Amino acid sequence: GAFTDPADAVRCAEAIQRRFAAGAPVRLRVAINTGACIAVRLNAKLDYFGNAVNLAARLQALVEAGQIVVAASTASTPAVAALVAARAAERLTAALKGIAGEVTAYRWTIA
Repeated sequence: GAFTDPADAVRCAEAIQRRFAAGAPVRLRVAINTGACIAVRLNAKLDYFGNAVNLAARLQALVEAGQIVVAASTASTPAVAALVAARAAERLTAALKGIAGEVTAYRWTIA
Protein backbone atom coordinates (compact mmCIF):
# COMPACT_ATOMS: atom_id res chain seq x y z
CA GLY A 1 0.00 0.00 0.00
CA ALA A 2 0.97 3.61 -0.38
CA PHE A 3 -0.06 6.41 1.98
CA THR A 4 0.49 10.16 2.06
CA ASP A 5 0.63 10.13 5.88
CA PRO A 6 2.94 7.58 7.55
CA ALA A 7 0.75 7.49 10.67
CA ASP A 8 -2.13 6.33 8.47
CA ALA A 9 0.11 3.51 7.22
CA VAL A 10 0.82 2.41 10.80
CA ARG A 11 -2.85 2.54 11.80
CA CYS A 12 -3.80 0.57 8.67
CA ALA A 13 -1.10 -2.03 9.38
CA GLU A 14 -2.44 -2.49 12.90
CA ALA A 15 -6.01 -2.85 11.64
CA ILE A 16 -4.92 -5.45 9.10
CA GLN A 17 -2.94 -7.37 11.72
CA ARG A 18 -5.91 -7.35 14.12
CA ARG A 19 -8.21 -8.62 11.38
CA PHE A 20 -5.86 -11.48 10.50
CA ALA A 21 -5.15 -12.31 14.16
CA ALA A 22 -8.83 -13.05 14.75
CA GLY A 23 -8.66 -16.73 13.79
CA ALA A 24 -7.63 -16.24 10.17
CA PRO A 25 -5.67 -19.13 8.63
CA VAL A 26 -3.14 -16.62 7.25
CA ARG A 27 -0.77 -14.42 9.28
CA LEU A 28 1.06 -11.39 7.88
CA ARG A 29 4.31 -9.51 8.42
CA VAL A 30 4.17 -5.75 7.82
CA ALA A 31 7.11 -3.42 7.13
CA ILE A 32 6.73 0.36 6.76
CA ASN A 33 9.18 2.87 5.33
CA THR A 34 8.83 6.34 3.84
CA GLY A 35 10.67 8.06 1.04
CA ALA A 36 10.73 8.92 -2.60
CA CYS A 37 9.87 6.22 -5.11
CA ILE A 38 8.98 5.75 -8.72
CA ALA A 39 5.37 4.85 -9.52
CA VAL A 40 4.77 2.87 -12.71
CA ARG A 41 1.41 1.96 -14.25
CA LEU A 42 1.56 -1.28 -16.19
CA ASN A 43 -1.50 -3.17 -17.45
CA ALA A 44 -3.81 -0.95 -15.37
CA LYS A 45 -1.86 -1.75 -12.18
CA LEU A 46 0.22 0.73 -10.19
CA ASP A 47 3.56 -0.46 -8.79
CA TYR A 48 6.31 1.29 -6.84
CA PHE A 49 10.10 1.04 -7.17
CA GLY A 50 13.15 2.59 -5.55
CA ASN A 51 15.34 2.57 -2.45
CA ALA A 52 12.46 3.37 -0.08
CA VAL A 53 10.50 0.38 -1.41
CA ASN A 54 13.57 -1.88 -1.28
CA LEU A 55 14.23 -0.98 2.36
CA ALA A 56 10.61 -1.74 3.30
CA ALA A 57 10.93 -5.12 1.61
CA ARG A 58 14.17 -5.90 3.44
CA LEU A 59 12.72 -4.82 6.80
CA GLN A 60 10.33 -7.77 6.57
CA ALA A 61 13.27 -9.99 7.52
CA LEU A 62 13.06 -8.45 11.02
CA VAL A 63 9.49 -9.48 11.77
CA GLU A 64 7.45 -12.61 12.23
CA ALA A 65 3.76 -13.21 11.62
CA GLY A 66 1.59 -10.76 13.53
CA GLN A 67 4.33 -8.14 13.82
CA ILE A 68 4.88 -4.65 12.40
CA VAL A 69 8.26 -3.03 11.80
CA VAL A 70 8.76 0.66 11.05
CA ALA A 71 12.01 2.19 9.76
CA ALA A 72 13.57 4.68 12.19
CA SER A 73 13.28 7.46 9.62
CA THR A 74 9.53 6.88 9.51
CA ALA A 75 9.30 6.50 13.28
CA SER A 76 10.93 9.91 13.71
CA THR A 77 7.89 11.74 12.32
CA PRO A 78 5.89 13.15 15.26
CA ALA A 79 2.64 11.22 14.72
CA VAL A 80 4.41 7.90 14.15
CA ALA A 81 6.79 8.53 17.07
CA ALA A 82 3.77 8.84 19.35
CA LEU A 83 2.28 5.59 18.01
CA VAL A 84 5.59 3.72 18.38
CA ALA A 85 6.05 5.00 21.94
CA ALA A 86 2.50 4.02 22.90
CA ARG A 87 3.17 0.44 21.69
CA ALA A 88 6.43 0.12 23.65
CA ALA A 89 8.06 -0.96 20.38
CA GLU A 90 11.37 -2.78 20.46
CA ARG A 91 14.28 -0.84 18.91
CA LEU A 92 16.36 -2.94 16.51
CA THR A 93 19.59 -2.34 14.63
CA ALA A 94 20.47 -4.82 11.91
CA ALA A 95 22.36 -5.35 8.68
CA LEU A 96 19.95 -6.12 5.86
CA LYS A 97 20.71 -7.84 2.57
CA GLY A 98 21.38 -5.33 -0.21
CA ILE A 99 21.26 -2.29 2.12
CA ALA A 100 24.48 -0.41 2.93
CA GLY A 101 25.25 -0.07 6.63
CA GLU A 102 23.07 -0.98 9.55
CA VAL A 103 19.40 -0.03 9.70
CA THR A 104 17.49 0.98 12.81
CA ALA A 105 13.80 0.12 13.10
CA TYR A 106 11.04 -0.39 15.65
CA ARG A 107 9.03 -3.59 15.97
CA TRP A 108 5.93 -4.67 17.90
CA THR A 109 3.45 -7.53 17.90
CA ILE A 110 -0.30 -7.30 17.44
CA ALA A 111 -1.97 -9.95 19.59
